[in-house]
Amino acid sequence: MAEKSAIASFRAELFSARIHKPNQGRLVRQASFVGIVLVAAFGCFSLSNELLGEYEQRVRVGVPIGIWVLLAWVAFRVVNLPRFVDFLAAVDSEREKVVWPDKPQVLRSTVVVITTMLLMGVFLFLVDAFWRFLFSVIHFIEYTPG
Repeated sequence: MAEKSAIASFRAELFSARIHKPNQGRLVRQASFVGIVLVAAFGCFSLSNELLGEYEQRVRVGVPIGIWVLLAWVAFRVVNLPRFVDFLAAVDSEREKVVWPDKPQVLRSTVVVITTMLLMGVFLFLVDAFWRFLFSVIHFIEYTPG
C-alpha cells in the first residue's frame, strides 16, 4: 500500500512544474541538474554516432534530441523532488562550512606532495636496480640493457 502511494506521489511530482523550496540548496541543485543533463547529452551523442549511424539524418538527430529533452525534464523534476531537495540543502549547508586553505598553505602542501613523489620514485628505482642486479648475478633472469 505504501509502495503504491510512493509511486503515485513520484508520478504526480514528475508531471508537476513546481519547484520545491526554491531558495534552499540552489547552487548544488543547479550543479546536479547540469551534471545529469551533460551525462544525458553525451549518452545521446553516442547514441547518434554509434547505434543510429546507419539511419537517415532526421532519425540520427531527432531521436537523440527527443530523448535528451525527455531526460532533461526528468532531471529537472528529480532535482526538485522534496527528499532530494532536502538532501541537496544539507549538502549545501555542509559545503558552506568548509574552510578552504590559503595560497601559502596550498603551496606548502604542493611542495610536500611533489617532494614525496620524487623521493618515492628514486626509492623504487633503487629497489628495482638492486633486484635487477641481484637476479642477474644469480642468473635468475637474463638482463641485457638497451
